[in-house]
Amino acid sequence: MTISDPSLQALRVAAERELTEDILPFWDEWAFDAQGNLVGRVGEDLSVDDDGPRHTVLVARILWTFAAAARVTSGETASRWKAAGERAYRLLIDKCWDRQHGGVYWSIDRNGQALEARKQTYAQAFSVYALVEWHLATGSAEALEQASSLVDEIESHARDRVHGGYFEALDRDWSALADMRLSDKDLNSAKSQNTMLHVLEAYTSFLRATGEPRIRQALADLVT
Repeated sequence: MTISDPSLQALRVAAERELTEDILPFWDEWAFDAQGNLVGRVGEDLSVDDDGPRHTVLVARILWTFAAAARVTSGETASRWKAAGERAYRLLIDKCWDRQHGGVYWSIDRNGQALEARKQTYAQAFSVYALVEWHLATGSAEALEQASSLVDEIESHARDRVHGGYFEALDRDWSALADMRLSDKDLNSAKSQNTMLHVLEAYTSFLRATGEPRIRQALADLVT
């Protein structure tokens, strides 16, 4: 797209520089330790606190971001962002994934063990979104298969076939959960617009990648 307004052009250049020279390099350098694990927290003085939880949503957001960045760049720059995305991808499918019951945990600890093992629909959806983006950036068939398996879990367990929409959360084994909140700041509601919007964006991306009729219908039902 051509931008003719000089002020908008300057804003575009400044925003791109901020992203490519500051934000992405910072996360590339500081988000992961030497073993490829996500660090717990980085302070304003760049000190690392490694005791905090690692939330799957953050891992998925990092994966989506570097995959999207790789898709719109080329050469060594794209290779750098793919390398960062690969760390997030491995962490998502190797440590955040529940091999026993399927789906992704809400959070893991510093050793890669499940910390909060419940199945928050928000985390499942954003992982779908990230995995599809990684597939588009790299051609990974495995990533698309993993995304499809998460969609299966969401549709099988989280979708309300009676009243529509998607439930906030379920227990690790996909059974009912009394406390569905994302955090203690949220209402303990069975459904939220926030979660359903994340399902909407994830399914839209998945539909573009696969063309699956069931997802087209699920999106239509969700919008309705």
